[in-house]
Amino acid sequence: MSLMPYDPFQLFKLLQRQMDSFHTPYSSLLSEETGAFSILLRETEKEVVAICHAPGLKRMEEMEIEVKGQLLTVARNMKSTEELKGKNIYKSRRYSGYFCKSLSLPCPVKGWYTTFEDGALKIHMSKFPAIG
Repeated sequence: MSLMPYDPFQLFKLLQRQMDSFHTPYSSLLSEETGAFSILLRETEKEVVAICHAPGLKRMEEMEIEVKGQLLTVARNMKSTEELKGKNIYKSRRYSGYFCKSLSLPCPVKGWYTTFEDGALKIHMSKFPAIG
């Protein structure tokens, strides 16, 4: 029987290897392609702009937008499939989800249009003109 040197960090190294195994291509699937998104509201004199940052969003048509009174609702239906094939491994993952966010607008709006730039969907909503 041979003697092995004592390594006090042996368990930490094992834990590190196990934690590193979580950083496979599937970790990007969880963070970038689940469909969850954030919305930032900006207000100018003539309009309110909602900026939606949705990871993995490629087209405006992937989002459902509804404006009623002072309520903005943005929704996204997401489906994805990913396969990883290797010499001795095969992994498959399918994901489907629906995400919806509603925000109160700072003032009533009368119309809206969208633009898509730099991976962000911008919803431009015109304010009603000020009275007086």
